Amino acid sequence: MKKEIERMKKPNALIHISNPLSLVSRKTYNFILCYVYQTDKFMKDEYWVDMKYISQYTNIDDVNYLRKQTKLLQTTILQIDIFDDEKKLIGYKDLPLLSDVVFDEKTNELYVGFGKKMLELLRSKDMKYQIFYLSILKSLKSKYSMSLYENCKRYEKIETTGFIEIDEVKKILGAIKPTYKENRRFIQLLLKPAIKEVNEKTDIKVDYEKRVFKKEITHIKFTIKKQKSITNETPIMIKISPEKKDKQKIITNKAGELLNKLKQNPF
Repeated sequence: MKKEIERMKKPNALIHISNPLSLVSRKTYNFILCYVYQTDKFMKDEYWVDMKYISQYTNIDDVNYLRKQTKLLQTTILQIDIFDDEKKLIGYKDLPLLSDVVFDEKTNELYVGFGKKMLELLRSKDMKYQIFYLSILKSLKSKYSMSLYENCKRYEKIETTGFIEIDEVKKILGAIKPTYKENRRFIQLLLKPAIKEVNEKTDIKVDYEKRVFKKEITHIKFTIKKQKSITNETPIMIKISPEKKDKQKIITNKAGELLNKLKQNPF
């Protein structure tokens, strides 16, 4: 039996990430999220993912490179706001995107664990989320375009982000290179090309407006309109056999044993 891995339900908290993840790491994490969501909606604590599907989705055959990019997800920290009963901000908690990443050389499979707190986030019925389609995300060739698309997609219904401080925009897009420190260069060299790619390949059309104070660009507002996607990418189809289902059922017992062995030298 084959299953289409295409529709992804992604919590907003996982979209608004300031860590400058690479394009491959972002695509890998999106595929893992979609794979797990389509498999059983995060009911288990850990999962096996066949590396051939990640390779197919990212268009990268170098498994060692993919493993290293996936490993980076363990060191990418998500900051979650903590509010009291009166909705007052009282603190923060930091969560890694993945708690465990282990590669099985024999089966060419990737074992991933999300951690207790991250699973609580992913399973929460109160968490706001956005629906994405992997074929659209796959078509994007720039990590800045992908970050811009994911963040603007959240505002599709209200059609505007409102004005955002330009330093916050840089942070959201992961624009940390000195080249982008000067605001006009950031817009010309990074933002405009990202908007162009989003408009050419995705299901939203993005434009921007600048706010200027004393000749300096201080804020940016994005406007978002729906449009028909023109991507030529096709959804990834995965094969689910009875043996695979049985393996998923007993994963908790076997994963612990393998994890203890491979954690000593995972990569």
